[in-house]
Amino acid sequence: MLEPVQPEPGAVIPITDSTPFFNWTSVSDNETYELMLLTPDYALVERVAGLTEPQYQFPDEAALTAGEYRLWIMAYQKDNAGHVIEAYQLEAILELPME
Repeated sequence: MLEPVQPEPGAVIPITDSTPFFNWTSVSDNETYELMLLTPDYALVERVAGLTEPQYQFPDEAALTAGEYRLWIMAYQKDNAGHVIEAYQLEAILELPME
């Protein structure tokens, strides 16, 4: 079973860049990732699917404004036929302070 490391429940992680770079630890081979960034009330800000590396750089055109966000990273491990055989989700609360 895939066992991601989760942030402390309720912890707010400060970010200092409006175009943050996220990276996380891969748990096993043959994973693809989906990253979703949402507002505190779960409105979608950014969604990127099909990532093959455990990292993502927000582009300039998707620069974030000050505020709090929810980051979800889903990892999917597939078998040779392309069926999802395991999945996990990491969730973190991020805060970009006002300048």
